[in-house]
Amino acid sequence: MADCLELNVREESQEKGREIIRQIDGWLMDASPKSRQKLRELFLDEGFLFRHDADTTIGYLRVLMQIYEQERSAGEEPAVLDLGRSHKELIDKLTELKFLLWRIAFAKDRQAEQELLSLIKGGRVSPYLIKYVVRIAAADKKEALLLLAGLCLEGQMYRHTFHLLDELTRLCPGEEEALCLAAEFCGSIGNRRQAAAYLAKVDRPGDRTERVRRQYG
Repeated sequence: MADCLELNVREESQEKGREIIRQIDGWLMDASPKSRQKLRELFLDEGFLFRHDADTTIGYLRVLMQIYEQERSAGEEPAVLDLGRSHKELIDKLTELKFLLWRIAFAKDRQAEQELLSLIKGGRVSPYLIKYVVRIAAADKKEALLLLAGLCLEGQMYRHTFHLLDELTRLCPGEEEALCLAAEFCGSIGNRRQAAAYLAKVDRPGDRTERVRRQYG
């Protein structure tokens, strides 16, 4: 009897979980401002997140919604939720980006580099999404950020370059190399104020800091 009761409770819980996913997919498919707001409200509900803490799908969607909130605050369009019309499509796209990063970082795969640049140029991948993928997928985050920033700079995608270098300065606070790279980039595009702000954060200024300061600071 106890085993049957436990089985029924588990089945009811699983059915509720499936119903929630169906509801989420409906909102993703609709993609209207009203549906997006419903998604935001659901994933800002701490009680909901606590009850589904062990659900892998909800965990992925929670991450995607966190990225979406950053994009929304920055006025990014299209945003991460525009990459798919169901939870599966969104998770598949996130997985695809992780594999692209691994191919770029570990295999030095030029085709993967071009695929990523094409996605960025097409407005399909925001800098917030790329930074998240680096955080979860890169074994050496510093190397990955340097590599991706270089690719974006080469492709003249300066907004993404700035975000990646800024992320590098957060990963390596006070480090001369990271801060000077960010300062040099900002100076090269005419943003001397931001260049000076980066240089001011160097813990132990050396020759490179002074050289960049004379040029841009």
